[in-house]
Amino acid sequence: MSINLRRKVVGSLIASAVAISMIPAMAFADSTTINAMPTSAVNVDQEGQTVTTDTRGGGVTISVTGLGSNIGNNWGIGVGYTEGGVYTFTLDETAYPDYAITKIEIGIGNMANCEYNNDSTTGWDTTKFSANSTFTWAGTPTNKVSLALTATGAQGDNHYVNLSSITVYVDIPVSAFSVVDSEDSTSGYMCVGDEFPLFIDYDPETTTYDMTKITWSVSPETEDVRVEDLGEGDYIVVADTTGEFVITATVTGHPEVTASYTVTIADEVEVLRLFYPDTGEHLYTIDMGEAAYLEEHGWSIEGSAWTTPSISSIAVYRLFNDNNGEHLYTADEGEAAYLETLGWKIEGIAWYAHDDTGVPVYRVFNPSATTNTHLITADEGEIDHLVNAGWKLEGVAMYACPDPVLR
Repeated sequence: MSINLRRKVVGSLIASAVAISMIPAMAFADSTTINAMPTSAVNVDQEGQTVTTDTRGGGVTISVTGLGSNIGNNWGIGVGYTEGGVYTFTLDETAYPDYAITKIEIGIGNMANCEYNNDSTTGWDTTKFSANSTFTWAGTPTNKVSLALTATGAQGDNHYVNLSSITVYVDIPVSAFSVVDSEDSTSGYMCVGDEFPLFIDYDPETTTYDMTKITWSVSPETEDVRVEDLGEGDYIVVADTTGEFVITATVTGHPEVTASYTVTIADEVEVLRLFYPDTGEHLYTIDMGEAAYLEEHGWSIEGSAWTTPSISSIAVYRLFNDNNGEHLYTADEGEAAYLETLGWKIEGIAWYAHDDTGVPVYRVFNPSATTNTHLITADEGEIDHLVNAGWKLEGVAMYACPDPVLR
């Protein structure tokens, strides 16, 4: 079965940044708040007030602990000589629910008599903590990041760092993420031996998640049903067993997100074609017992007409006309109901059909006959022969399983 990738939603993944410009001056205060949107810079004047409008409100707050340590409205950091200071960047969870800080870049201007002295240097680029450099933290996504500074030199000296800018990068969670098939459905069926395509459906403009880093799980857990990554966002389900399974895709981020697809896996069964020479009727069945019984009563088994799923969402009905002894097969419930009003009897579901990715099974009509007026076949050569003999092609009646996949 060739894979027809009707749609692939894959976009460039660009990390959004909360960029905050800061202007150095001399006065200090206890704390200050950075207001920012995730996609644009918010300028702050020397009084610490936002110049542009932030409709969310809130953003990143910088707080300080430590005797003698402070933060100025001018974005200077004063460092206490005796204790140093711990400066904590906190993402406002009300303004940014489920977001997380993934990186902070701090532009350092002038500095005097202080140094970075964190107990844990995980995620911090300590080699860049110097005047006129960019100091970076990039660690596990979190809502709170702390920076510890200590003073050097003598008591009474100036101990400060002037900041020229702070850029806070945040993970934007996936707002619309689903696993779908080629029909945009979150559930469907396949046959053992098929290679069944799945797609990750999301809006690349509203997430910074790396949607190519996906892990898959199957419930109930089994090695006989698995998802294979073909690369570039293409995935297929491969199955060696039957049953109903929930396939879940997990994307790692902050927070972790999942989406599921429910697949019913069927066997392929043969549709046998029989012929009765006394009447010229063809009959189709997947019931081997029925085929054997009819063979004992004068019917000949012509062989396998095609294969079809043992279960699917598309039922094929068999009807019988008492007046002329004809059988008719349709996957159209409306047609079956209409024919029933004309006196045809619905004998039940004859089998289940494949979806339209399968092999077409055609129905032809003989306008010159009064009995055995319809025939279904997947053999295009037979169709051509019958049409040339005066039969009318009514179109595709249903679909059979595609040709086996060669692996």
